[in-house]
Amino acid sequence: MMKADPAYGDAICVKGAYKTYDGSRFILRGLNMNVCRGQIYGLLGPSGCGKSTLLNAIVGLVGLESGDITTLMKSKRDLGFMPQQLALYDRMTTEETLNYFGNIYGMSEEEINKRAAHLIDFLEIPTTNRDNSSLSGGQKRRLSLAAALIHNPPLVVLDEPTVGVDPVLRNSIWDYLVNMAENEKKTVVITTHYIEETRQAHMIGLMRSGVLLCEDSPDNLLAQNNSGSLEETFMRLSHLQEVHKMKNDEEDAELRKATFKKPSKPSYMKSGNFFNSGRFKAEVTKNFKFIKRDYGVALYSIMVPLMSLICFNFGTGYEPKPFNLGVINEEFPEGVKACQSWRPNATCDFSLLSCRYLQKLDDKQVISNDIASMEEGLDLVRRSTLWGVIHFPHNYSDAMAKMTEVLPFRHDPENDFIIKYSTIDIRMDESNIVVTQLLKRDLYEGLKEVMEDMYVECGFEPRSAQLPLKFEEPVYARYNVDTRDYMAPTLISILMFTMPMAYGVVIIMEERQSGATARSVVAGVTPLELMGSHLIVQISIHFLQLISSSFLMYALLQYDFRNPLVALSLLFCLGFPGIAFSFFLPLVMNSTLAAGTVCTGFVIANVMVGGTMWPVEGVHPILQPVSWILPTYFPTAALRNANFKGWGLSEPSILFGFAASLGWTIVFVLAISTVIFVTKNRVFLGKNAP
Repeated sequence: MMKADPAYGDAICVKGAYKTYDGSRFILRGLNMNVCRGQIYGLLGPSGCGKSTLLNAIVGLVGLESGDITTLMKSKRDLGFMPQQLALYDRMTTEETLNYFGNIYGMSEEEINKRAAHLIDFLEIPTTNRDNSSLSGGQKRRLSLAAALIHNPPLVVLDEPTVGVDPVLRNSIWDYLVNMAENEKKTVVITTHYIEETRQAHMIGLMRSGVLLCEDSPDNLLAQNNSGSLEETFMRLSHLQEVHKMKNDEEDAELRKATFKKPSKPSYMKSGNFFNSGRFKAEVTKNFKFIKRDYGVALYSIMVPLMSLICFNFGTGYEPKPFNLGVINEEFPEGVKACQSWRPNATCDFSLLSCRYLQKLDDKQVISNDIASMEEGLDLVRRSTLWGVIHFPHNYSDAMAKMTEVLPFRHDPENDFIIKYSTIDIRMDESNIVVTQLLKRDLYEGLKEVMEDMYVECGFEPRSAQLPLKFEEPVYARYNVDTRDYMAPTLISILMFTMPMAYGVVIIMEERQSGATARSVVAGVTPLELMGSHLIVQISIHFLQLISSSFLMYALLQYDFRNPLVALSLLFCLGFPGIAFSFFLPLVMNSTLAAGTVCTGFVIANVMVGGTMWPVEGVHPILQPVSWILPTYFPTAALRNANFKGWGLSEPSILFGFAASLGWTIVFVLAISTVIFVTKNRVFLGKNAP
């Protein structure tokens, strides 16, 4: 089992290490390794042999299927780790990088400045105000090495630190490591592609196919194998292993059937607290610096909701007028223009009611166009030149006058004649549902207004020209609520839920894929500190989104806002499941594209079945349960009730809105915790991790 201080004096002792990622191919196959204190241990092997997996297991990033790892570490501060990936935060400068890791390790400002100056000078790292992204590959690798050495740890694990470094500096690095081991009694584990440079190591382990072929000093290896170089020794040992490859394959088959006892967690992994104010402050400072450096992400997060609301307000809900209609007026053949200028000679004059009607339609921006025949009009409708054709019979006005005299009708031939010739025939292009509904509304209202005017002129009761229905002042909302009023709460709800993903998915995914997050975890940063620091930034951005969007929507655009406190609280709370979801996606997705695709799917689902385009009550019964479980459904319904009805916390629908946001936040937090617990920190490894 794992112990902090091995009794036998080894800095690292690995016994019977087995590791597989897919359950079939074993990366480590019963590996044993011993690293003595105060020595340099060179771990050699081809790519894919398991070196990085072994180092990740030693530093606690991955767990073993079976086996024990004992180290001299009492806490994570005793370890300096340089992963194979550069694992640097590109938006930091050189000094900020070293300050960040120094703060994580609990160093004082004076200690950080002193060590940073020494390492920058020794490793010839350029010190500019430019981000790390501007450094060359070799410069980044040297900075990565400096970050591992900043706190002067007793145990240093370096995964290929000299790749891309010029030979002169490479020799200087090795001299520095030798001095650390011999004079400062530091322990160094190093992997490298340059086999011969490990001649300066005290001990060499030659690794292939998940096992150590041998473990001895360079001189002993050369003598035992009668070789002139370490490379020749490695080739001979690899050839011997190849002879037994069939045996190894059979062993893998047996291992797949074996049941392993999970090793206990390393003691140094248990000793750290879950939350440290110094580490948390370093993480928060880092995140706000990222926003300052890459302000485009923050600006995007603020501007997209504003631009979406502006485009929605001025691009939706306006009537697509004017409407062009073809007119066949048999009772006034002089044409539409003459009809528009016609005025009655006396009051209660029922002559040329068709002209009165066309004048009313003109006031409603329904433009009349003369056509010769119904065939010509329908042809223009088919070619989308006209929206419809309206036909007045030659004795239309006479029939309408008689209708007012004989109402209510009894069924007889004379009344059938009146009904026939008082009816206006209309043929329309009804392929556009919006235009169809608006045009029909104008046609109905125009005729009703003509009849009301005539009844007033003739001394009749104008209400008799209406249907016996009267719509009083609405109980809730305004009388003239339009499509935008209905859709606006859904739009701002979707924006408040999805916009946190712009920061979370991009920034957190980028850090994870670069390996920087894993490196911070090895340095001692806990998942609580990682997520908490991002949460501070997310809440800050979300608050700005909420204030700016609400001011635009309710103060400037004047949408209904009857209970501001409840409405703003609902929108603020709705951001939390969005923030939690933005933390979850980067942990389970391997690319920003994949995470973005999921976000897009969420938006589409909310738009299609979440009550944006159509009330959920009208959704097909099969899909209604999907609508109910969407994170924005209940908060949006509550927001409508708060805005239109002024409802408060005493109403169940308002409470459901808050409960849905809280419930989904808990669901995503539990999902995040489960992923981290199950993967044992491997979820933080970069995209190139095994």
